[in-house]
Amino acid sequence: MARVDDLSAYRRRNRAADKAAKGNAAETAKAVEKPPASGDGRKAAATASESDIFDGLDPLAETAAQPRKKPAPRAKAAPAARAKAPAEAPPKPLVATPADGEAFHSGDRGDKKQRKLLRKLRFFLPMLLVVGLPTMIAALYYGLIASDLYYTETRISVRSPGASSAPSLMSSAMGGIQLGSASIEADSIAEFAASHDAVQQLSEQVDLRGIFTREEGDFFSRLASDASFEDLVEHYKKRVSVVYDQATGIISIGAKTYRPDDSRSLLVALNDVSEKLVNAFNQRAEEDALRIARSEVERAEQRMADVRAELLRFRLSNQELDPAQRSGGILSIISGLESEYAQVAAQLGESSAYMDPDSMQITALRNRLTAIEEQIRAEEERLTGTGEGGDRRYANVLNDYEMLVLERELAHQEYTSAITSLESARIEAQRQQVYLVPIVQPHQAEPARFPQRLQNVGLVFLASMLVFLIGRLIITGIQDHLMN
Repeated sequence: MARVDDLSAYRRRNRAADKAAKGNAAETAKAVEKPPASGDGRKAAATASESDIFDGLDPLAETAAQPRKKPAPRAKAAPAARAKAPAEAPPKPLVATPADGEAFHSGDRGDKKQRKLLRKLRFFLPMLLVVGLPTMIAALYYGLIASDLYYTETRISVRSPGASSAPSLMSSAMGGIQLGSASIEADSIAEFAASHDAVQQLSEQVDLRGIFTREEGDFFSRLASDASFEDLVEHYKKRVSVVYDQATGIISIGAKTYRPDDSRSLLVALNDVSEKLVNAFNQRAEEDALRIARSEVERAEQRMADVRAELLRFRLSNQELDPAQRSGGILSIISGLESEYAQVAAQLGESSAYMDPDSMQITALRNRLTAIEEQIRAEEERLTGTGEGGDRRYANVLNDYEMLVLERELAHQEYTSAITSLESARIEAQRQQVYLVPIVQPHQAEPARFPQRLQNVGLVFLASMLVFLIGRLIITGIQDHLMN
């Protein structure tokens, strides 16, 4: 823009010089008409010739070099007017002098330098603000302010006695992902280790708030002393990392604190809390698996108790300890009487063959036979009939007793089956139990591994540079769109 202004000024000077040259050319033409003196003539001729030569070099003065014809009166009055007019300054040449050219080129070079400087500022100033300033702040923080963090890691795994060591076809097709109960429990442990409940239980075992508010920590990284429990949970999630590998079933837990022993004590307490959670899982699973079996055992026990109570009431009401044994004795008596009856009847028939029917021996045999027969009927009446007072006899008593005995046997079998089912369920529950196995014990870190200062500064630089380049591309695209 400065170069265009200089050219415009140069053209204005040339136009002003052109006007002055036209007036001088007319006066010079009039002076040539008169013969000058010897010395003045030569000087005027020289001046005229130089002016003609100078005007011949300037293409803009071609029209001014041709003298116009003036009226005669003016030509005569020209010497008097020229004598009265004051001496005028010599006209400026139409072509720039070497001094003017050098000044013009030196101004042009200065303008180029200024424009180049402005272009550099336009490029580097946003770059310094977007890239240099964040990088410098990151370098100052990680180099002078950031505190050392000691990192400790532990690795645990959840195993089950019933889990097979060889992977199945489905698990191989799914990339080695485990699908058993241990895998589900491992997922639960990984989620628990980074949860609100884990922080609450850890606070009961270790001074978790004191660990994260150590004086060794810088102002920007440590937890505030008056932080709420939710802030403590968020800070815990930043300092404790939990990674679960589904292919191997290993849970990697890392902790970063300001002291080496704090990291170790934190991970030891976290392993204890996780093991308690696994034991709670096992207890709950065992209770769920044994609840139905235990209810069946309790029902069988109650039935056996009821049958035994009914049997006791039966024996007390009938005053019979074992009616089956008593009825067996009656049957044996009847059997003996029937045998004796058969012998007496045979003896009576034999004696009647050679003795008088009215003899005393025959009469005695008949009376004995009649008594045995009545005794047999009386014993049978005790078993199958009803007495004079309407009392129940042994047949009904024996029937009720046998029913109670059968119920007792069935209740005993049911109780035995329930006990067997309970033991089987307990064995299956124990076989499906999971347990926590520490693969890598937490150790005490010696060197401080974090923060990774150079790496973090480099990441800030790369991110800032990426933002700068993206913004630069967007602005360039908008400018091109507006120019088109």
